[in-house]
Amino acid sequence: MVAAGLIALAACCAACDPSQASQGQYVHLPDAGWDSALPLRFTPSLPDSTASYDLTVAVRHSTAYGYRNLNLVVDLIDDSARVERHKAHFVLADDYGNWLGTGFGTLYQSKLTVARRVPAGHARRVVVWQSMTDCPVLHGVEDVGLITKKAE
Repeated sequence: MVAAGLIALAACCAACDPSQASQGQYVHLPDAGWDSALPLRFTPSLPDSTASYDLTVAVRHSTAYGYRNLNLVVDLIDDSARVERHKAHFVLADDYGNWLGTGFGTLYQSKLTVARRVPAGHARRVVVWQSMTDCPVLHGVEDVGLITKKAE
């Protein structure tokens, strides 16, 4: 009984460890769709300026999304306005049209780490663009988020 209590306490402490904590910001997209000319802007909270962070993009889409994939461009902008560009290719459904990621019903979420061990000063701003070449206005994507986690 005491051993079980100690294991539970250790699990709680590990879950509350600030070095393992992640923070997320989400932007809800308009019902009219996500225009490729309109980027999403994030200002990540990176509290330790001496640390490096892993940056993950999360996408929530409905079953009305008309494609199997989603292509994004993620720009990391530092204090000097230098841009480091990353391309993110999400596979949202398998070859048979079955949705991947997590979720059920009409809403699914997929995540993709786009940059690892990014120094805090190199990602003061993050801009995410949809880059689906055959679709200037994308429908069915509900939210896009940026999740930051201190790199291990």
